[in-house]
Amino acid sequence: FAYNYQVCMEMNLPICTNGVTDMFPPAPFNQGQFTRSCQKNFDVTPRVHWMEKQYWAKNIGAASNIFFSNGALDPWSAGGVNIQVNRKLPIYLIQDGAHHVDLRASNPLDTPDIKRARDLERQSIK
Repeated sequence: FAYNYQVCMEMNLPICTNGVTDMFPPAPFNQGQFTRSCQKNFDVTPRVHWMEKQYWAKNIGAASNIFFSNGALDPWSAGGVNIQVNRKLPIYLIQDGAHHVDLRASNPLDTPDIKRARDLERQSIK
């Protein structure tokens, strides 16, 4: 429930499928339908451009002190920051990592790559 509300208010993810490059039947994104769903379910209207304004989407190089990590096994990583725009914004791709694996508690089964990501994150915290 909370995630769906957050998608309506902050993320406005235009998720769609085409049945060609994915395994799902075609389902184009429709902003009007999405808006009506948010209004019906949560009595809110999506803030379509909130995330890009809040997080400098078009000018992310103006930010600093952010460590971007993505797991190569995470399908959401395609939407992550994967190109380093300046040295103040380090990125690390965890080759054998899943969604947020580096933010979870350590585990005896953690791979060296996951441990390295956590070490780099600790080093970058100021």
